[in-house]
Amino acid sequence: MTDSHDKDNKYDKDNHEKSRLRSAFRDAALFGRVISAGLVVAGYAFAGVYLARWMEGKGCPAWGVSLAPLAAALFGGWQGWLFLTRPFGRERPGEEGGEKKVTRR
Repeated sequence: MTDSHDKDNKYDKDNHEKSRLRSAFRDAALFGRVISAGLVVAGYAFAGVYLARWMEGKGCPAWGVSLAPLAAALFGGWQGWLFLTRPFGRERPGEEGGEKKVTRR
């Protein structure tokens, strides 16, 4: 059963459009976070290669030179994972769980 008011409700369409726009912005933000995480991993891998070349020039052992890019890429993967799993908004100190902590002077 529908009311005549439901049939002519022009605001229902506006709310649907706002919801779609909000969803599109959220999807774009998530896509940006995934791309950023990939760039973080690539940056650490590049830094590992640069470090390996520097170590090779200084005469470090071959196993250290071989391990540097892998270790840097694994560290970058860990940092990228932390970046992706962290919530969007940052919590301010003292506002965890909706409770404010009292600071003593």
